Amino acid sequence: MFKFFSRLNITYKYAIFLMLIGVVPLLTAGLVAYQTAKEALVAGALKDQVHILEGYRDNLVLIQEQIESLIANISSVEAITDALLRPQRDITIYEQLATEAQVGYILNGYLNVKGLVSIYVSGEQGSSFQVGDTLDTRTKEAVRDQIKQEARGSQALGHWVGVTENISAGSSQKYVLAAAQTMYSTDRESLERKPIGTLIVNFSTDSLSKLFGMADETARYYLIDQNNRYIFHPDRRRIGQDVGDYRRCQPWRAKRGLVIPGSREAALLTRRARSAPEGKQSRHPNTASSQWE
Repeated sequence: MFKFFSRLNITYKYAIFLMLIGVVPLLTAGLVAYQTAKEALVAGALKDQVHILEGYRDNLVLIQEQIESLIANISSVEAITDALLRPQRDITIYEQLATEAQVGYILNGYLNVKGLVSIYVSGEQGSSFQVGDTLDTRTKEAVRDQIKQEARGSQALGHWVGVTENISAGSSQKYVLAAAQTMYSTDRESLERKPIGTLIVNFSTDSLSKLFGMADETARYYLIDQNNRYIFHPDRRRIGQDVGDYRRCQPWRAKRGLVIPGSREAALLTRRARSAPEGKQSRHPNTASSQWE
């Protein structure tokens, strides 16, 4: 090659020299500029998506706090707790309506909470009170008992059940996001604290679908509960269904931190989750693929 180069006259040598000092640096600069611009666009797009997710998170936190406040207010009304101490057969129609009216009065202070479906109070003595989207008092006993059992075993003041079948058999809302709390009463003689009933608040998954449905088409969002069931999915037929074997990262609660899907942190958490023994979860705040998960 050097022999060939030495045989060239000065004109060809000069042309090759100009190409090396002119074209090659320009190509290099162009490739660097392209890569830099590409990375800047990707970073900007990710930043925009993070802002959107943070907005959704703030809305979910607000909804969560409002419903927990509603639960606390209802469970502190003495007229309601007194009614739960009596069997259903001893409660007159007037007392039934009066107790449900007490729930309605409290509910008037939460009219700005869009998406409330129903409030159901079930007593240990068999009494039940319902305020909501239907006057049909038929209940799905299996769903009710499951929620009561989960709430009884939870240490939280307001236990989030996740997405579940609507406890009301006559409601048009098939699946709801449910929160429950076990209500207690203290015996005046023995000072023993005993459960007297369970308060269940149902929130509409359709309202969450409208919220997440406002997102642009540049990204797809999912909302998944702690039981790996879809609270929100672009295909509404998937709501309430199990996610399956797909596990991008661990579930995320609204009040917890946010991990960007595809980031090193999300990949690390995914590897930890897959390698963890069955029944154990990572201590790190749960994450989402855009999930409430």
